[in-house]
Amino acid sequence: MSARLRDWFDGGDEPTLDAVRDAETMRNAVDRAALAETIPSGWAVRSDIVLYGNDTLTDVLVFRHDRTRQELIVLPESNTDPNGPVRFYHHDRNAGYRRELPVTKRSLASGLSYALDRIERFERFFDGLSAALPGKGI
Repeated sequence: MSARLRDWFDGGDEPTLDAVRDAETMRNAVDRAALAETIPSGWAVRSDIVLYGNDTLTDVLVFRHDRTRQELIVLPESNTDPNGPVRFYHHDRNAGYRRELPVTKRSLASGLSYALDRIERFERFFDGLSAALPGKGI
């Protein structure tokens, strides 16, 4: 046993990066600058890397309303397929909670359409209501 441990600690074969491959992520799949031009003023769009539950680190897209500190987070179901199905989270930075919304879209494109629709609804509903915030998510 000790000989096996010594061999293991000695490194044996030198590790290489041959097994590493590029993977497209949400950050690569979305033109954030172009997307930012389609959202109302007061909103920002950015990429972030988050950990949800016991899953691996995941590249996500975050729409943030600066004045109210509300965020709509777009999360791919698969780290290696950002154009595939997506889920959504609402993050209320004032109340300090994040919850998954009961919505899944079949593709990133339909997910972005959903997110832009939610942002428009948020703007119409809360326009002129100063600090009024949604209680159950965006």
